[in-house]
Amino acid sequence: METAILIGYFVPDDIILAALELAASCGVDVRLLISEKNDHPWLVAVGRSYYGELLAAGVRIFEYSVGINHAKIMLADDRWAMIGSANLDYRSVRLNFELNLLSHSVERNGELARILEHDFGLSQEIDPVAFARRPFRRKFAEAALRPLSPML
Repeated sequence: METAILIGYFVPDDIILAALELAASCGVDVRLLISEKNDHPWLVAVGRSYYGELLAAGVRIFEYSVGINHAKIMLADDRWAMIGSANLDYRSVRLNFELNLLSHSVERNGELARILEHDFGLSQEIDPVAFARRPFRRKFAEAALRPLSPML
């Protein structure tokens, strides 16, 4: 697992979006694990509005489907990890001033990788072709809600 990110709320700003797309387009195995459902249904639709461009860049997206997974973990390689309270959304980073801890430990990353692999196993990977064929009403809702991203 080269880069894996588990997040509760996914509403990336332009910088995070560009970083994920750039990493994937440079050949980095970037995998996002996002809850299929959460306590703010609009955030799910807004987050999905970013899937098309991420999938086109080579980012693999998985939706956790057995409940709400609100953990925040990022593995960058076999040594670097980030754990904390910040989601990949505007509110966490700019308004709530949430923080993450950066860790440099092969042992810790091994433990985190096992947790993530388990959670990926409970998730469905988003197929780019099937995603492009999703119903018009979902596409419309995603497009209509996306301008609200900075406020969510």
